[in-house]
Amino acid sequence: MILHNLKDQSGAIIELRKIVELDANNSEYRGNLAAILNSYACQLLDEDKNGEAINILEEAITFRDEKDFYDNLGLAYSRVGNLSKSLEAYQKAIKLNPNDGRTWFVMGNLYLDQKKYSKALENFQKAEESNFIKRNVAYHKGLCYEMMTNNTAAIESYSIATQKFPKDEKAWNNLGLMYATVKKYPEAIEAYQKSLEIFPEKHNAWYNLGQAELQLGNFTNAITSYKKAVEIKKDYGKAWKSLYYTYLLLKDQTKAGEALAKLREIDPQMVETNQQKNVPIQNQ
Repeated sequence: MILHNLKDQSGAIIELRKIVELDANNSEYRGNLAAILNSYACQLLDEDKNGEAINILEEAITFRDEKDFYDNLGLAYSRVGNLSKSLEAYQKAIKLNPNDGRTWFVMGNLYLDQKKYSKALENFQKAEESNFIKRNVAYHKGLCYEMMTNNTAAIESYSIATQKFPKDEKAWNNLGLMYATVKKYPEAIEAYQKSLEIFPEKHNAWYNLGQAELQLGNFTNAITSYKKAVEIKKDYGKAWKSLYYTYLLLKDQTKAGEALAKLREIDPQMVETNQQKNVPIQNQ
């Protein structure tokens, strides 16, 4: 029987509950009820009725242990912000199928959200071992290493990420950031340029490129990049501040004044903070 909507499924659930009450040991009835409950919960999830879905899935699990039920329960709990319950559900799911890379990947992201970077890495590694290729696992490992300030490992992971997913502009941008962190500015510039080839409207990548060019003394290139950043995001205070600073280095007081005026217009707090410290606005 195909049940097309919540009303149909709700009616079927009521009838099956009555049948199961009469024959509690009938595994077929229990299995049918569990399946319909899960299907009903999926529709509730589609309608963002996550609290109701949780109640339905918790009931389904009492009738049958199914990995999909726990995966759906983990999703529902994550949507309502209960990450510990979400992880608990996914951990039960992975026990039923330890080779499901997608579940390992999801758990890795939950640990990442909780800033538990070592645990996140363990789960991302399991996802890789399970040949999970639908998402850029290496990029997420790079995020963990970056937050753990393991620059070498972060660069290695982001490099692998760009090889496996060459169109992932975030991986290229983050690779550039890590190269800049270890002062490898030519490599950083190359990575930022790759990111911008893929997504030329990414304002912070233009800013990052400008910062790397500035470190190499390529002031004209830096200005070009900062200008592109503020062209895309007109209220981008950091880029206006860097424009001001770079024009000062070139002793172009007129252009520096124009950039400072714009910065005062969009972010007076940034100007005021530096003035209170009795220092000129400088690049950070």
